[in-house]
Amino acid sequence: MDSRYVVDGINLHRYEWERRGFKTAKGQGVANPDLWKALFPLADARPGISFRWTAGHAGNPGNELADTLARTEALKAKSGMMRQ
Repeated sequence: MDSRYVVDGINLHRYEWERRGFKTAKGQGVANPDLWKALFPLADARPGISFRWTAGHAGNPGNELADTLARTEALKAKSGMMRQ
C-alpha cells in the first residue's frame, strides 16, 4: 500500500499502541483508533498477508486498482449511497 503510516502502524507500532490504549509514545491519541481496531483482527485472520509500502501513483497495478476502489467507495459514502 502507499501509506507508510498504515504499513508502519501494522508492522511496527501495533502492539505498543494497543498496550498504551491507542496512544503514541508521546501520549497523544493515535489517529483513527476505530479503524485500527477493525484492521488488526482482519490482519490476524490472514497470517499469509504482509503489509509492504509501495509508491503511490507510480504505475503499480495493484496499488492503482486499490486507489480507484477506495476513491469510488469514498464517493459513495459521501453521497450516502453506502449500505448500512
